Amino acid sequence: MNDHSSGDRRADDSRTEDLLRRASVVLPRRRRIQTEVIGRSQGSYIWTLDGHRYVDHVLSGGTILIGHADPRVNRAVSETSAKVDPTGAGLVEEEVLLAECISRLLPWAEAIDVTPTADEALSRALRIAKIVTGRQEVLWIRCRHERRAANEPPGEDKSPADQVTDWDNDDIIRHRLTQGDAAPGAVVVKPCLHVSIEASPDQDLPRLVRHLSIAAGTILIFDESLTGFGRHLGGYQSIVEVTPDLAVLGEAMGNGYGGGALVGRADMIEALSREVSGDQSLGSRPYVLAASLETLRILQEQGSEHTNRLGSALRYEMAEAIKEAGAPVSVAGFGSSWSLDWKADPAGHMTSGLFHQRMRSAGILLSPSDTANYLCVAMSDSDVEETVAAARAALRQVAP
Repeated sequence: MNDHSSGDRRADDSRTEDLLRRASVVLPRRRRIQTEVIGRSQGSYIWTLDGHRYVDHVLSGGTILIGHADPRVNRAVSETSAKVDPTGAGLVEEEVLLAECISRLLPWAEAIDVTPTADEALSRALRIAKIVTGRQEVLWIRCRHERRAANEPPGEDKSPADQVTDWDNDDIIRHRLTQGDAAPGAVVVKPCLHVSIEASPDQDLPRLVRHLSIAAGTILIFDESLTGFGRHLGGYQSIVEVTPDLAVLGEAMGNGYGGGALVGRADMIEALSREVSGDQSLGSRPYVLAASLETLRILQEQGSEHTNRLGSALRYEMAEAIKEAGAPVSVAGFGSSWSLDWKADPAGHMTSGLFHQRMRSAGILLSPSDTANYLCVAMSDSDVEETVAAARAALRQVAP
């Protein structure tokens, strides 16, 4: 969809070409992968500089839970920024309010450490594991449907002895967590919510990991920096009914504004406080804390019922469209997320790429192939209908 007149389009096309040309000089990597310039975002939509409107299912990797440029979140950010900015001098009221809010939503969390970023929260969790267990190795369990970059351990926190595996490789998980004193000091779990259509996320494997980690003296860490409170206000632990030792929260908590928190057992978080001198929360930005507070308030007020209902409807209609077209793909997901799993055949990657091109041409923005797509509170039934209609046409075009 294009919202501009022909004269405006010509001017914006010229501006887009100029920006892309300049980007090729100062941002060469970005120029190779970008062919459009984003000019505006609002609710469930983004617009390019030349006026093309997209229904956005990328949503900044799933961290936009409410919607782009939500006026309530932005108002809270603006009001707080006008009152206090980062000072590095001590505690701010918003930090206390956010910690209290999180403790109400996650009553299992005995202590909360508000951090400037999710990476910092994860780094602190790993330091805690090394302090408590005396072991350096970490087992990373990731979900293949989540954004690949978000699945990779931060470079500074990964040692050569660490092992990265997928949820599918339960033999590796069993082996690593049954090695007694040689077991990892920590196991970091990326929640895996992308299962077959309308099936609940697997509870058996998270429960097995919990059981084995306790026996091995290994610290269980849930990395919810992207999943956060989007599918359930109680987090991943409420969905799979498994309580970790520690959990990491991140950008999704603040509708994409950043920030983070480490929550969990009080004795473990206090162990870090004893080990590290000085105030570790001085980098928390008040406006980010305000964004998180407002995001969580909206989620509590509106709940996840709306986005989960839309997700269920989209997955059902998408499965019907796939069946009609006879396309080599299946749909999966849970709650407010969904993904397409293209069958492994010689043309599978090409078919997936062509499907994404057709969807983009129809005004639907999707995540890269085989990774998760998302819905936010601002999305409507008409957005889902537009997405499914575009997919139905695209599937007919790419089906064998």
